[in-house]
Amino acid sequence: TYESDLVYKIHLGGLSRESVEEVYIFFLQEMQSKNDFTMPFRLLVYMTAIWMDFFKNTDEKRRKRKDYRLPPIIPLVLYNGAPDWTAPLHFKDKVAHSDNFNGYVCDFEYILINVCKLDRGEIKKRNTLIDNILLADQFRTKEAWLENVKDLSDRVRKLSKEDQNLYTGTVNDIKDIVNSSHNVAQHSVCYRNTVK
Repeated sequence: TYESDLVYKIHLGGLSRESVEEVYIFFLQEMQSKNDFTMPFRLLVYMTAIWMDFFKNTDEKRRKRKDYRLPPIIPLVLYNGAPDWTAPLHFKDKVAHSDNFNGYVCDFEYILINVCKLDRGEIKKRNTLIDNILLADQFRTKEAWLENVKDLSDRVRKLSKEDQNLYTGTVNDIKDIVNSSHNVAQHSVCYRNTVK
């Protein structure tokens, strides 16, 4: 069992239900104030766990077909630390001598979003679970949370029940943090979804 922070599954429009219609968007969301230089390896472990789960739960006849494909996974890291992110964005940069074995070393790049640099007004134009997590991630003090909790609650009430439940777990973690500290950024809050 591997735990990721948040895994979203979306359907690509225009593809038939018989083909691989799922795209797994993997959100690794952590409130951390420093770089994580193990991030490419951690993402590889999570992505492999998702693919193994998908493969295991696919009908055996279907997965043996020549046209069988695994779904794409888009790894995305949300970062809210003050210093610039300097950890490698490519997996191959964590593999020794990868340049000497060009084309033969496993590689992928993840998307990095620096939450602190996002425009709050732009985020507020949309109202999805991720938008609300991004908004919540920008409030670093107890005062900021108390000032914005009503607006966040009003936005979340407009989400689907499933997204509301995911967000509720997050809010409960945040309440604990706010009650125990004045500085939210000192703590780590994870939005958990288990991949087996």
